[in-house]
Amino acid sequence: MDAVVIGAILPLSRPGAIVEGFAMQAALNKAMQRVNATGGVQGHPVRLITYDSAGVPRQGALFAERLITLDCASAIVGLYHNNVALAVSDVADRYGVPLILAGPHADALTANQRATVFRIAPAQTMLDRKLAEWLTAVTANYPDVFLNDSEMTVVIVAENRQQERDAVERASLWLRKAGFSVEPIFVDLPTQDYSSTIARIVTLDMFPDVIINHLHDHPALDFHRQLLDAGIAPARGTIIVDGEQALNDQPFWATLPDGVGTVVSRNGPWGEALTELGREFATEYQQIYGRWPTAYAFAAYDAFLLTADALNRTTTPTFPNLVDTLEASDVILASGRYTFPYDSNNPPVDEPEPDYLWHQWPDPPLLFLEYAEPQQPSADMPVLWPPSRRTASGPYLP
Repeated sequence: MDAVVIGAILPLSRPGAIVEGFAMQAALNKAMQRVNATGGVQGHPVRLITYDSAGVPRQGALFAERLITLDCASAIVGLYHNNVALAVSDVADRYGVPLILAGPHADALTANQRATVFRIAPAQTMLDRKLAEWLTAVTANYPDVFLNDSEMTVVIVAENRQQERDAVERASLWLRKAGFSVEPIFVDLPTQDYSSTIARIVTLDMFPDVIINHLHDHPALDFHRQLLDAGIAPARGTIIVDGEQALNDQPFWATLPDGVGTVVSRNGPWGEALTELGREFATEYQQIYGRWPTAYAFAAYDAFLLTADALNRTTTPTFPNLVDTLEASDVILASGRYTFPYDSNNPPVDEPEPDYLWHQWPDPPLLFLEYAEPQQPSADMPVLWPPSRRTASGPYLP
């Protein structure tokens, strides 16, 4: 019996993002096993063929053409780098083969409204405005707490590197549009002493309501520790928001035993907000690889399952039938319920729907969680936001 081929293009060697590439490959393998264990596609087994882009656009495009013309792939999934995804989307659209993007974020990848390109990763604008949208919800729910000075003051502390500066500038733009006062502070690493940074914070004209700890790994925890030692803490009215390094609860609580009230920003499914399939996938992944799946691994897993679901529903697995079937998707997978509300029958318009919503999953899990109890396991943290995934009674309240 002939197998149905689903192709994947991932960064699996230098100079590509190898760690994420192999995480996505592991997730795709698990998804293929699941599909084949549940009957395959219309009675046929599914075969995954993966090629390594190495983060090089030309190489990604060459392998996309090979997947389509030689391997007879019904669809291509995965991708990580924006420039590689753009090159591959050129090929996929030329041949009329669906491309489901699990990693790239650039708005332009869906804003150009190519018929065959779908994305389940968040668009860059979704990532950039996440903080402003959450804090808008916080101030709306607790205006007496956060708006005593007429506006919320947000400090963002990040490493003094261009990539970090660009990310802070994009987030700050949305925060200011939402009416918040923003003060970026950049730190030269390596350092173990953040006293000068903290001095800048405490001497601001308006003491911050929120401090966004945009540092990573050990520096992030060290900076947070020194904030608490200086008396800057949730119990005294300042929200401290950490990144995903704080989800490693053992070093978090070892460094910050008084870290109750810390808010953590997470991109990707987590804890109580998981679907049943998401829990199953996360458990299997942890048992094999000893760590929680990254957002990219979750997206790769679902991209494969979403493709298999469409192939099982279509009458003819070719263009335009398979694209039409993908547009009509309505299925709950590991990361949530997948639909594509903006499509050939309902294209986005500039106002109020931006172009990037074309074939874009509108509800990727961009979460804010909170350590609500001492020594709380990170898997048990309540989800504060967004409302569609909330497991706590309301937004953060110090």
